[in-house]
Amino acid sequence: EYASPRITKALLRLDTNGTMMKAPVIDKLFQSQLRNLIISIDGVDETSYNFLRTGGNFKQVIENVQAFIARRKQQPDKGPTVQIQIIESDYSRPYLPAFKQFWAEQLAGVERMSINVIPFHNFAGQIKEVGRHDTMFTQCRQAKQA
Repeated sequence: EYASPRITKALLRLDTNGTMMKAPVIDKLFQSQLRNLIISIDGVDETSYNFLRTGGNFKQVIENVQAFIARRKQQPDKGPTVQIQIIESDYSRPYLPAFKQFWAEQLAGVERMSINVIPFHNFAGQIKEVGRHDTMFTQCRQAKQA
């Protein structure tokens, strides 16, 4: 809302976790000059998502994204180009085929929306506790199996 009228020659992009993408926000996204929207889904199912995103609500995020998809089907030429993405890690890797299949089904026939898998990296050593993430993922997987 703020940037669209002020920045006319730049590419406007927004990254979101989808938590706040309810109908009024979707309306604003479709009315804006936003060119790209990245929706990062932190998990591959309710257990992993809610574990990794404290206070998050996987079902709500999925509903929000599905509402965006429904709007895109109504107005295929309006609104930003969208990527639904997940970060590939040791934990998420086994679940990626199911993630891709789920979103491929959701996006079937939908214009200007795609799925993107981002490889996890430690930013040239800037993140010191890379192993901590895989430990959390393993704990989450074990909790889910219990």
